[in-house]
Amino acid sequence: MPILMQYACFACRKVFKKPMPGQSAAEHPCPHCAQPLIMMGTAFRAPRRTDEPQWRKVEQLVSAGIFFYRNSGPRPKLLNEVPAFLQANARARQSPGERTLERIAKSGVRSSRHKQGPLKSLNIEGKTVFEVAGQELRSWMKVLVRDGNEWLKGSFRSTGDGGKAVEPHVVIGRKKIFIEPQTVLRWPE
Repeated sequence: MPILMQYACFACRKVFKKPMPGQSAAEHPCPHCAQPLIMMGTAFRAPRRTDEPQWRKVEQLVSAGIFFYRNSGPRPKLLNEVPAFLQANARARQSPGERTLERIAKSGVRSSRHKQGPLKSLNIEGKTVFEVAGQELRSWMKVLVRDGNEWLKGSFRSTGDGGKAVEPHVVIGRKKIFIEPQTVLRWPE
């Protein structure tokens, strides 16, 4: 004897008992409107046909994957409680790692000085301004530059000794590393 499940038609607001999925090959259409029936679970109790908010609440829960079985926990009583319930339910299903990643994403980056990226050149009011990871970079500021497989600490330069503009570079002792489009800079910690 097949196990019967509760199926609902949200268009007609009616409930029918049909065989469980896998026990019959066909999808169950509504006998009144021919729309596909939605499986609700074995412990679903339908609201009154005239209670539209309760039917919308049930439809939102089922579309979010919340079905009705015995001992499956409390459900929201009102339609306006559904969003908070779904958010709490999604949070409860997260692994500890997913919760940690969510917390990190919400907190944002603590300081843009720890970011890295290419040097950007902006022309603001006729003056060239340089920035790395969203923070302005001026001559003589300390910065890390990637040289092969290591980070070297040096001073950024965009002007020569006479204050004239020169090609941007990082001075490390007596060595100059000229900044090219693929050069990655990082703020020191």
